[in-house]
Amino acid sequence: MRLIIRPVSLGELSEAFDCIRGQEEHRDTRERLIAMWQYTVERRQAVAAVIEDLDLTFQRRIVGFGIAVFAHPWFAEAVRCGQHAYIAKAVLDLWEMRRSPFLTEKEIARANAVGGLHALNLSSGMPADLLHNADARPIMNRNTELLQYAMRGFQLIEFLGEVYGETEACVTDGLGLRRRTDTSRSLDRAGAEIDPARTPIIVGIDRSEALAIPGTTLASVFDFAAPILFLSAGEQDVMIQALLGRTDEEIAEQLCVSFATIRKRWASVYDKVADTLPDLFVDQDDSRRSREKRRRVLAYLDTRWSELRPYACGASD
Repeated sequence: MRLIIRPVSLGELSEAFDCIRGQEEHRDTRERLIAMWQYTVERRQAVAAVIEDLDLTFQRRIVGFGIAVFAHPWFAEAVRCGQHAYIAKAVLDLWEMRRSPFLTEKEIARANAVGGLHALNLSSGMPADLLHNADARPIMNRNTELLQYAMRGFQLIEFLGEVYGETEACVTDGLGLRRRTDTSRSLDRAGAEIDPARTPIIVGIDRSEALAIPGTTLASVFDFAAPILFLSAGEQDVMIQALLGRTDEEIAEQLCVSFATIRKRWASVYDKVADTLPDLFVDQDDSRRSREKRRRVLAYLDTRWSELRPYACGASD
């Protein structure tokens, strides 16, 4: 298996649905849920990524998926206290009633600069037919990397999610996530019938808990340093694709923009780096497109993903 982690494209979200855990709870809401995913990803209100197996040339290549939003504090508190069973459905219901519990792109940028963000995992998992397959283990081993890829670079206050039953909870225990509460009481109040082995359990971790376990993937997710380049959203998109090793031609195709636009964005990034981090180019010639310049810029960005996230420069309390 040759596994890579990368952003999901809008056209892949229907296929990605086959990866999520708790599909039986979403049988009647599949198309509505995918519509919400598409809306949020397109408007930069969600972070979504896939694990792709490059060896599956003629088959389904998405073997893992995760999508997260950033919740308003009031909704994060309600989730943490177990008031919402089946988080994705609760979010969908509120979103369709125009009472969205998650932040807009501008609100994310501001909160990322001031105070921090409550990240909420909406859905994640891998195709059911792979769960008991010999190929499941290497995919499952990449789950923490998928979380890291999606969340690093944000100033997180906490990360919250949902698992189903004791077996899944034991897995997240091993990843370092804490059990916040189960949702059995809210289900009882609603008169819902639920298999005890499938009872939703809220799990999560906050900044202080994560930073108390240095050297772990979770600690790296919460390690934040403010950006200094202040790249535009378009420039960030190009850099994220370039970090995957894609050529400028491939990036242009992936982002549905012209090759000239990609070159223009690279030139702007180089200018910002030269102005802000002049030592990065100190021994370089005037060639704006040299391979070494590109390599140095990407090496810097790969250690400072906050440069690739929404951030409201100059925001204050």
